Amino acid sequence: MRLFIAFLFPVIILLFSTSAGAATSGGIIHFYGAIVEGGCDHHTHEQQLQLSCPQGQKVVTRQFSFRDIAGQSFASLSKIEMHYINPERTKGIVVMSYY
Repeated sequence: MRLFIAFLFPVIILLFSTSAGAATSGGIIHFYGAIVEGGCDHHTHEQQLQLSCPQGQKVVTRQFSFRDIAGQSFASLSKIEMHYINPERTKGIVVMSYY
């Protein structure tokens, strides 16, 4: 009996716990939701970026200078950044992050 309690019982518990853990390693997770506000429309004019973003029932428009665009935020955008792709800083990529 002491052999059962000291050796076999812990081995049986270990076998059951590892098989129970293996059984829960799979599954399906479902996500539900909707995009409740559309993205911003954008237009460029020489050195200006014009953004038109929905806010509730209206559309708000704002212009940004490409030189001063770093760190700006507007409407549903959490951040607007400019990443230059050449050393002369004449070509760049504007990144708009939504929240």
